[in-house]
Amino acid sequence: MSGDLRDLIIKLSEAWHRERSDVAVGFKVDEERLRRQVEVAEEVMKSEDVIVLKAPTGFGKTEAWMAPFLYQWEIGEWFAPRMYIVEPVHALLRQMRDRVWVYVSALGRGSITVDEDHGELLRPTYLYSGVITLTTVDSLIYGYLAQRVYKPWKGVKKGYYTFPAGLLATSYIVFDEAHLIQDDAYLGPRIFGKVICDLASAGAKIVVSTATVSSAFLKYMDCGYRELDLLQGRRNVEVVWREKKIDPSDVDCGGLSLVIVNTIPRARELYKQIRRRCGEDKAWIIHSLMRRREREKALEMVKEAAKRRNGGVLVGTQAVEVGIDLDFDVLYTEASPLDSLVQRIGRVGRRGAGRAYIFDVESEAPYIKELVNATRELLREDAARLADWQWVKLAIEEVYNEDVVKLLASRGDELYGEALAYLSELSLFSYPPKRELRLRPSCYVVVSIAETDGKAASRSSLEDGMIKFSLPVSMRSILRGAKKDDMIKLSCEDLENSDLCRFVKLIKDNIYVPVRSLDNDKMELRQVHIEDCRSVERYSMLVVPRSAVFDYYDEAGLKVELIRGTVAGKKKSTTARRRKSKKVA
Repeated sequence: MSGDLRDLIIKLSEAWHRERSDVAVGFKVDEERLRRQVEVAEEVMKSEDVIVLKAPTGFGKTEAWMAPFLYQWEIGEWFAPRMYIVEPVHALLRQMRDRVWVYVSALGRGSITVDEDHGELLRPTYLYSGVITLTTVDSLIYGYLAQRVYKPWKGVKKGYYTFPAGLLATSYIVFDEAHLIQDDAYLGPRIFGKVICDLASAGAKIVVSTATVSSAFLKYMDCGYRELDLLQGRRNVEVVWREKKIDPSDVDCGGLSLVIVNTIPRARELYKQIRRRCGEDKAWIIHSLMRRREREKALEMVKEAAKRRNGGVLVGTQAVEVGIDLDFDVLYTEASPLDSLVQRIGRVGRRGAGRAYIFDVESEAPYIKELVNATRELLREDAARLADWQWVKLAIEEVYNEDVVKLLASRGDELYGEALAYLSELSLFSYPPKRELRLRPSCYVVVSIAETDGKAASRSSLEDGMIKFSLPVSMRSILRGAKKDDMIKLSCEDLENSDLCRFVKLIKDNIYVPVRSLDNDKMELRQVHIEDCRSVERYSMLVVPRSAVFDYYDEAGLKVELIRGTVAGKKKSTTARRRKSKKVA
């Protein structure tokens, strides 16, 4: 079996190399890495335990967990009829789908269909997609827990609540980049651990693929699992700590460079400065408050520059930590928690030598202060050790120690209590509990900045224009949760002070919602008037005509600095007028 698996992994690796570079020249087999990939693939096929596969980005994890499923078609023996590739963020899905399709095409297996199912599709399939389905952690877990299911009769309380659980229990499921499920209340890892063990005990074959997951994360998986390491040794990356803020003059315009900062306003500011310095055709930006179409266009331009070796600079936020399978020459990044830095450094030195410069920050936001401070101290001691995989694994345990994890978990204990109550009441072949479960301590509101006249819009335009605003959820929102159909609904916290609310107030006369399908491509829209920001939660999507946001959106995405300043200015002016009127009175 080893020989056939070996050949299969080589074929997959070479096909993806050719896709990235347009040529097969330059592809070389790393025999030691290949040996470990074959060992991992064989262990996945024969093990009845959950497999926890650890390796840095760019070291062949994908081929190692993909090969076992595809190998079934080569030998005619089966352990799972379906495969789910589960990503923690939407940013990973499109590129992973392209990659899987390259693998399937290389084998000439047209019968293996590849599909997607997640929250950014207007036509969800509720996990009934292709032989290989790419989805998000949220979509899969909410489907398994009977919260995201097909409800065929409008107005009738009926849905196929148990079907997703049945599908998953007989499938091969890979949770890719699983460490990104972590949140600042450690809610995700706790619920994730319970669902993983439920699925494994029901018969699903599961791989948890990760670069930096800690033992504190894994302790919530109270079922049998095996840890496998794909890499031993160091990465070919020079890592340097800089005790200063990152400046545009620090960035080299000649090679292919990646700049990652921690906030969107900072990313927009640096992008504009680098664009002036390096040239308009040699600077790109990606962050979460950009329309999906602009994000994907920027990524395609970076890929083209990489293929042609033209050089350039991609500026981004956490949105580019994952999902970009490119080898940058140099990384310039702001300090962030250690697991985040490992992801960022994984963007360089993948197929040769690389350099990474880590710059200090004035504020730890949006990260947890304790995590950034602990990482900073390690970097000051010896930043070069970040290239040593064995040291990184030990350092992750130091940063995410038991005291820190307890502190994080205490912030989400009430939400976790609600989740446990939901899970205790959930049973097969019955309606789900009248509660709302959250995988993360946050909620999302989708806004589509679309090409529309306000009467109708095409599905493709709505999907291309999507921006997902993330907002926190706390126990306070549970306690005041609104009842709908006798179900306690959690509410987004602090909506009034969010960028979403500020944006909605500025364009409140140009907001629409999808009403119904007109045909296979178009959806009818209806105008809505939003006076109170909290009312946005009742809509699954808000639609804003592209023509209505010219003042608030540019090539670098939503002008968050203008939106915050404009609303703040209006509040200030209103307060001043009130004071003046009191004096007159």
